[in-house]
Amino acid sequence: MKPNEITAQIVDAAYRIHTQLGPGLLETVYEVTLAFELQRRGLRVRRQIPMPVEYEGSSTACLKTQQQLRKKCSRRVPPSAQRLGSGDFIV
Repeated sequence: MKPNEITAQIVDAAYRIHTQLGPGLLETVYEVTLAFELQRRGLRVRRQIPMPVEYEGSSTACLKTQQQLRKKCSRRVPPSAQRLGSGDFIV
């Protein structure tokens, strides 16, 4: 699956969740639901992954991403994503 196809799946899943659940729920509800929907579409998802953050040349924090999507694709991975592994995408 190409990056644009993955992006289309993510946007479509988020839109579907928003139209069905609406606004006002806890962030965790949307996080779990998005992970479920992406997995249902055949994408591998990891949630709340610690990720080092560099600021002005210094590693200052280890933040967790909301969603991390791992899907193999044939493209060069940007340096920021190379630390996570080839084919990893942050959602």
